Amino acid sequence: MRIDEQIKEKLNELMKIISSADDYISKLEQFSKVLTEKEKTLFDKYPLLDIIRFSFWDLAVLEICKLFNPDEKYGLTKILNIIINNYSKIPWKVNLRKKEFTDLIKQINQKEYLVERLKRIRDNFIAHLDDRKYVDSLAISELRSLVDLSQTVYKKIELGINDSDMIWDFKNDTLDMKMIKNLFKFEALREYIVTNDFKRVQYISTDDLIKILMN
Repeated sequence: MRIDEQIKEKLNELMKIISSADDYISKLEQFSKVLTEKEKTLFDKYPLLDIIRFSFWDLAVLEICKLFNPDEKYGLTKILNIIINNYSKIPWKVNLRKKEFTDLIKQINQKEYLVERLKRIRDNFIAHLDDRKYVDSLAISELRSLVDLSQTVYKKIELGINDSDMIWDFKNDTLDMKMIKNLFKFEALREYIVTNDFKRVQYISTDDLIKILMN
């Protein structure tokens, strides 16, 4: 297989991993931004919601570890090293300097401390299904910064090899937050009706019901 074909194959797999990581982090961002503080109390009442949220954390960490593991078959460093070591043999569609790729290696190395934290989390918590307290030590923005860097690497290689660009500026909104919001409304309605029943209120206010539903 020619060197450019090898790179294209790795680039294709790399895109899948980056897309998955971006998707999981987008869902985490929705959980943190869309819900009000009152709505977040549902996580205490319905453990399944917390299981889903932690699953997104776990999957995001696992995908990012793939990207930044130098021994991973489709890791960022591996494909960059192939390019650097075979720079003169690659039939570039757009001429890029070798230094542009070595600079990307340096940017990846600058994230080493954060990547090592993720690896410890993967090995000590996720791989053994232990306590999920690790989430307290992580920020979604830290995960996002690593995915942003991986997207930058992909775009640079894609430009040089295929004279093409990849638009990553999208957020996957497949997580239906209406489900959680509607669940919160259901809880509010049930509490209102039970409270009024306990007080033996004969007529329930339509205005109160509308206020709960429209909230």
